[in-house]
Amino acid sequence: MKNVIRLLIVGLGLVLATGCAKGNLSPFSRTNRAQQRIENSGKIEQIKSAQDAIVKEVGQIRSEIQGNQNKTLNTTGTANSANSGVQILSGDGVFVVVFGLGAMLILGTTAVFYRMRAAKAEKTAEIFAQQIALHATPNLEDGVLLAAMNSPVEGHIYQLLLKQQNLLGRRQGSTS
Repeated sequence: MKNVIRLLIVGLGLVLATGCAKGNLSPFSRTNRAQQRIENSGKIEQIKSAQDAIVKEVGQIRSEIQGNQNKTLNTTGTANSANSGVQILSGDGVFVVVFGLGAMLILGTTAVFYRMRAAKAEKTAEIFAQQIALHATPNLEDGVLLAAMNSPVEGHIYQLLLKQQNLLGRRQGSTS
């Protein structure tokens, strides 16, 4: 850091010393400035006219660039809005989609819940039927069938008991 500062000081000193030595670049010399103004007075009008021409050309180029950018934005904007997919979930249709998906989720969850309960109840009924058939007590079988009489599951209970008796009969027949 110290070396950089020293280098800047030395460079600045050389620039000032060179300017003073030539005499043309001396900031303290008033005669050179006045002489430059007098010598450049004819050239100033030429420089101003050239500057005006350059400013005019830069303005034309700037307007052409802006026109091209606007054309590019317009063409890309129409192309993107046609089938960009960005605006799919905009407007009133979003509410229909969201509520529809929510309703499907609720109904699906409810269906899965009740299906799991039904599977548990079916497994429980099979275990009860197996134990009733295993004990082979006519009073117990008659009591279960009388309890199920005139109910919507009467046929199902009878089929489960019959199925378990057949399975146990086959097992007992194969083991004896």
